[in-house]
Amino acid sequence: MSKKRLDCRGMDCPQPVVETKQALEECSSLDVVLDNETAARNVSRIAENSNFEVKKEFKEEEIILHISESDVEAKKEEKKTKTAQTASRFEGEVRPAANYFITTSRLGEGPEELGEKLA
Repeated sequence: MSKKRLDCRGMDCPQPVVETKQALEECSSLDVVLDNETAARNVSRIAENSNFEVKKEFKEEEIILHISESDVEAKKEEKKTKTAQTASRFEGEVRPAANYFITTSRLGEGPEELGEKLA
């Protein structure tokens, strides 16, 4: 797989997230160019949740995220450790379940097609 560059400047959220997710399905290394911190946080989160490593670079009025494959086995072990720590911390404790009422078939306020993809 090759390295790609994705220019998401001027895109409204969550479009940069959707574009990044699609690009990461095709390559193992990606540079994403953004123009706002909110989009950078959201794109970073989706990449990290998909076991990619993210490094930020700030240039003038741009934020460049260098996204690459990370050591998946190390991430799995780290997650297992965190899960075990959390489980032992709440052992014997009853936690209430959250209830959600969903009234639409899409997420967000942007284009309908994009909202349906995210849902």
